[in-house]
Amino acid sequence: MEMKLVIRFFVFFFGFFFFLSFASACSCIQSETSEGYALADLVVEAKVTAVKEQSFSSFLLVETVVDKVYKGESSKLQNFKTHESSATCGYPVHVGDVLLIYAQRNEDSDYVISLCSGTKPLLSADDGELVFLGDGELVGEEKEAKVFGSLQSFIIGFFLAVGVGIYLNFSLKTHARKLEKHNQEETEKKKKS
Repeated sequence: MEMKLVIRFFVFFFGFFFFLSFASACSCIQSETSEGYALADLVVEAKVTAVKEQSFSSFLLVETVVDKVYKGESSKLQNFKTHESSATCGYPVHVGDVLLIYAQRNEDSDYVISLCSGTKPLLSADDGELVFLGDGELVGEEKEAKVFGSLQSFIIGFFLAVGVGIYLNFSLKTHARKLEKHNQEETEKKKKS
């Protein structure tokens, strides 16, 4: 009887610790925006376009289109990695999500996002955080469009100014001719009288 009790105790004890060793949970202290920003290598506003599992890896590949960069440098298309499971602090991403991403580089130079990095849906970012981040810089096509728009505005403004200058010059010359003709007529009237 005692032997069965001892065996049950050991089976329970070892079984409990065996399963406990596989259980893990993400635990991190949520930091202030300034701390998350300071720790991040890249802070961007981006839309998730694809989430792919990677062979022989516990990471997911998250493909995004970046709209704005608040810290670091990014191309229009930027990839991130995150753990598959939220138990290991993986950030739950879905295609179509628009995120404010705080990413850190790992030893393989990949940008990694996690539940602890400060990454969140853009719509859940509070006003204080958005004020802290500022306007950010547009990336890729939008930046080129903005530059082209500025150049286009400059060209239109230039030709408008040239056109106004030509019009004023023509108007002044016409007015001067009329004034000269009027003065000649007045002079002729005085001579006749």
